Amino acid sequence: STELNNRTQILMKAINVSGTAQAVRQAGVESQYNYQMALRSKELKKDVEYALLHNKLSRAESGAQARLMTGLPCWFTEGGNISLGSGGTAANSTGPAVAGALRAPDEAELKDLLMRIYSAGGNPSCIMMAPDIRVKMSEVLTGGATRMEKAEEKTVHAVIDVYVSDFGTLKLVPNRVQAYEPYAKTCAFVLDPEYWKVAYLRGFTEEKLAKTGDSMKGHIIVECTLEARQPKSSGMYADLSAE
Repeated sequence: STELNNRTQILMKAINVSGTAQAVRQAGVESQYNYQMALRSKELKKDVEYALLHNKLSRAESGAQARLMTGLPCWFTEGGNISLGSGGTAANSTGPAVAGALRAPDEAELKDLLMRIYSAGGNPSCIMMAPDIRVKMSEVLTGGATRMEKAEEKTVHAVIDVYVSDFGTLKLVPNRVQAYEPYAKTCAFVLDPEYWKVAYLRGFTEEKLAKTGDSMKGHIIVECTLEARQPKSSGMYADLSAE
């Protein structure tokens, strides 16, 4: 067996609050510095999620280039559990995945991918995708039909939250951050969460910086990576269209 590895990536958000802004008492805000730091913390968490999903290979820090982790799409390499559109290629040691022709999700293709994942020893429990792909996937798996519950419940359902396949039950999970990554937004990741982890070298840490003039400066920083324990436990259904 081959030991897997990944590089850690440093992500940071900085703030700069003037003395005037800090002194003013804004409605609902006791401290402008603390308020801005809380906002940047939320933004940084989204940045981390985006980095985990980006279609990029790890790289060492060099000059103006920052260090990068290998993102989720690049763990599904040639010969792995992947389904690609025409002309699409999987990631390899020299480059990230390349998008192919987009196609609508198809249940037969999904079943084939699930069979290959199961045959490789995987037991995935969720399918993660961008919101528009999630809507289309639900439509495909219901045959476009609206399902009716008992009349007394007065509820109409036209979505699937759980897909019961021949190889287990999978939860359909929308991911709004995934919708902004150019490659990942067209993918449905069939995952076993047990084998994927966000590994932190340095957790989210707030640091105040030296004061310059009449302002308070600080940043919040995190250093982490995507820990892929066994990529064959999962799969990637790529090049999907919501049309």
